[in-house]
Amino acid sequence: LARFLVLAILVFLLGCTKSFEVEDAGKMQEFYISHSGPLRDGASYPIKITVTGQIDGKALIYIAPSVTTYNSSYSMTFGLRDREKILYREITSKNSVIVYKPITAKKGKLTIKVEFKN
Repeated sequence: LARFLVLAILVFLLGCTKSFEVEDAGKMQEFYISHSGPLRDGASYPIKITVTGQIDGKALIYIAPSVTTYNSSYSMTFGLRDREKILYREITSKNSVIVYKPITAKKGKLTIKVEFKN
């Protein structure tokens, strides 16, 4: 029991990390994420999104509570000359979606790493 409690505390303190692969740069993709920590009313959760890889054009990556919601403050563009970009934000939804939307990109691969910070 003690080992389990120590492990649970470490996971809570270190946050949660998930990675997603964009294999087809020419196709819109959605990646669903959720914060594993305790939900507090009105709380915001610090999140870090790191995008790495290479594509042959331009794409938009954004985080939202749903696929149809878009806010430019929670987005970044990734282009031909980019190899890594990072977006730091605070979100209020425990469940969110990361959307990859190609603008002119047709080929390439990206990794989207999502880190919730406690």
